[in-house]
Formats: sequence, C-alpha cells, structure tokens
Amino acid sequence: MKLNLKKSNDNIVILAIGNEMLADDSAGIFVAEILLKKLAHKKNIKIFKTGVMPESFFSKISAFKPSLIIFIDACSFGGKIGEIRHIPMDKIDGAGFSTHSLPITTFVKYLTNQIPNIEVQFIGIEPKSIEFDKPMTTEIKKSCQDLAGYLIEKLS
Repeated sequence: MKLNLKKSNDNIVILAIGNEMLADDSAGIFVAEILLKKLAHKKNIKIFKTGVMPESFFSKISAFKPSLIIFIDACSFGGKIGEIRHIPMDKIDGAGFSTHSLPITTFVKYLTNQIPNIEVQFIGIEPKSIEFDKPMTTEIKKSCQDLAGYLIEKLS
C-alpha cells in the first residue's frame, strides 16, 4: 500500500468509518483509536471516528481545509481476510462499503466539489465477520494494528 503525502505540513483528515455493533465493521474505528493515542499532538492531522455517517463531519472537515482525506473502513473487495488495500476511487462502487447511510461516492463527490485541490484516498480492510453484537475477530484486529503502525510511521 502506498500513501501519497504531498508535504509533511499539509493538513490531513482521517475518517474512520464503521459500525461498532458489527464485529469487523468496526475496523476503521479501531485504527482511529490507535492513531488518536499516537498522533493527537500533530496539529496538521485530524482524526474523526465517524461511525456510519462520515457526512455529518463535513463542516469540521471543511473548516480544517485538508489537502488529503483518508477513509479507513472494513470493505469486502474479495481479498484475503484481513488484507489491507488501497482502493482506487473508480473501484469504490464495486467494493462493499454498504453499511453506511450515504454512499461513500456521493460524499466524496460533495467533498471534492466543495474543498479545492483535495485528494481522497480509501484504505479498505477485508472483514471476516460482520455479525451483529460480536467482537472484532483476531485477524482483523492484527491487520488494524499493522495499518495503524504503518500510518503512524508515515505521518510522524
């Protein structure tokens, strides 16, 4: 996976998406919790645990004027369980971003129309289970820790 960073002082927003009641669908939220502990001191990075409604954070995102937004979510893309993949924008409709109130593509179109020169990247984690009221699986927890470590290294 390659994270495209322009300059180390650019404003970056990380949108952690997921439903904590659906086992591995909480992957994005879990990654955000790790990142918040390690990157909270960085003034140019904002991390939002958006749950299933990232669009409700638009005003906070817009006010921060980011040059990069990174979405992190559990996503069924046909990979191996726990696989982490950078997903191109044109592949998002085919990926399993389905537990959210507004299609991600609609929200991204709105973001890119409203915030000049914004780059949007998606990081998906292939879930094992999205069963209701079950804990995150061990495989996904490990992948989330790996992803968080990678992001901390790249963003520190």
